[in-house]
Amino acid sequence: MSNLDVHPVFGATSSPDRHIPARSATSGRLAATSLARRLPPYAVFLLIAGINVLLLCVLTPPFQVHDEFQHYFRSYQLSEGRAIGTVRHGKPGAELPASLPAFVMHSWGTLRVWQKSPLQSESLERTWRDFKQPLAPAQKTFAHFLMVSYSPIMYVPRALGMAIGRWFSLSPLGLLYAARLANAVMLVAVTAAALWIMPAGRELALAIVLLPGCQYEFGSVAEDGVVIAATFMFCALVMRSAERRSWSAGAVVAALLAGSVVCAKLVYAPLLALALPLRLGREMPRRLLLVDLTIGVVSLGSALAWYHLSHATLHSFLLRPSEISAKEHLILSHPLQFVWSILLDLRHHGFFYFQDAIGWLGVWTVPLPVVSYLLAAVAMVAGGLASVGLGTNSRPALGAWCLALGIGVVVLLETAMFLVNSPLGTLHVEGMQGRYFLPLGALAAVGVAGMRGVRLPTTVLNLVYVEMIGILVLNTGALDYSVIFGFHLLR
Repeated sequence: MSNLDVHPVFGATSSPDRHIPARSATSGRLAATSLARRLPPYAVFLLIAGINVLLLCVLTPPFQVHDEFQHYFRSYQLSEGRAIGTVRHGKPGAELPASLPAFVMHSWGTLRVWQKSPLQSESLERTWRDFKQPLAPAQKTFAHFLMVSYSPIMYVPRALGMAIGRWFSLSPLGLLYAARLANAVMLVAVTAAALWIMPAGRELALAIVLLPGCQYEFGSVAEDGVVIAATFMFCALVMRSAERRSWSAGAVVAALLAGSVVCAKLVYAPLLALALPLRLGREMPRRLLLVDLTIGVVSLGSALAWYHLSHATLHSFLLRPSEISAKEHLILSHPLQFVWSILLDLRHHGFFYFQDAIGWLGVWTVPLPVVSYLLAAVAMVAGGLASVGLGTNSRPALGAWCLALGIGVVVLLETAMFLVNSPLGTLHVEGMQGRYFLPLGALAAVGVAGMRGVRLPTTVLNLVYVEMIGILVLNTGALDYSVIFGFHLLR
């Protein structure tokens, strides 16, 4: 029994044996006859990602993940117990040891956000020489970084890793590795736990969280891996509460934490409404809606409270508030045209978004082998076929609701990129990246689990599941190959 299920206190209406609905008679039977019962997705994830993500923490050259040096600065600031940044000359940032930006310039080549650094040979031997560079924490300088306005809740493991590293007087490179390793351990543990407690859709979820792009993010200091793990955990907890017809005390606390991380990037806030169709069935206690509402209000409220506290740095992050107001007016005055511009963006850049989500290393400097993108698509299809359906009467409604929430998140993502990154005077959207779609993989897993109602032969299920695992192992090898030879680590 999971620790999250020890105290089923919210919404329970009968004995524990009656908490499990029709799934035990349908999808439970499928799971019992499937290879996934003997080799569950969470175990596969731990075997592959538990080793490979930790390896990536060391192999990936410094800051060769999108915006990683910005999150590196933010993690160090928080490791000193300072959450609020300052603004100097109209730019947000904080006082940091001068050795940190010097290390970024030496290894990455620029301190500018959104400026693509040229790919250079980055041997491990050359990287590890930087272990000798002293931190010199007393020599401070003002470092400009936009992520100073990000919520501290997203940085807890990274900040703790850096705090421990500072206690051991590690160099700037040592602090990067300490933050990466702490973050990787936390994200692998959270994602494995999500796969463990998820009552259905685990197979598709496994195919998504083992994508090269996800593993690459998990082994870095960037924030995308944190959001991915949090969305999968939140969706798993919601599905679990639907299966059990109750919220345990531990599950509520976990959902509050995961929901707060999800809402730290407000564009993903619609995921908080995932439970709605699951609560409309006759067998569901109505007071579960009150628990869901409480989780949503607290999670969203924590994000809004932080935005209020960091108003000064957030205001400077937006750079030109007057232009943003003009863009908002443009959207409101031409809503249909803006919707059309979103569709055009998805049409013109859809293949790039697909490649970026599957994995495009560095800042679009090291692609995976071409076959890896095809194999990733096949693995996700296989995961959908092998997934066991959710034992609930809300299947059609749940699938449609997940699709609606996914569309809502995409619209919010496109709108945010239009407001912050796109040129004034046009409805053209710029700045979207494929990795922003990875948290929607949790919605895909839930939606497929809700719509699955067809029993496949046991032999077919086993073959599809084995094929999916084989592809995931191959693509993990392709990821490591691309990192080692794409960044010339052996030179």
